[in-house]
Amino acid sequence: MSSRQTRHHMYVALQDDNKISIFTMHPSTGALSWQEDVEIE
Repeated sequence: MSSRQTRHHMYVALQDDNKISIFTMHPSTGALSWQEDVEIE
C-alpha cells in the first residue's frame, strides 16, 4: 500500500464575486490553505 496521502480540495463560489476560490485541506488537521482564485464569466 502507498504511503502517499490523498489530497483534499475545496471549491468555494461566492455569490456576486464572479470567481471560485480553491483551497487544499490538510487531511489530519482539517486546516485549509488557499491555492488560487479562478475568475468565471
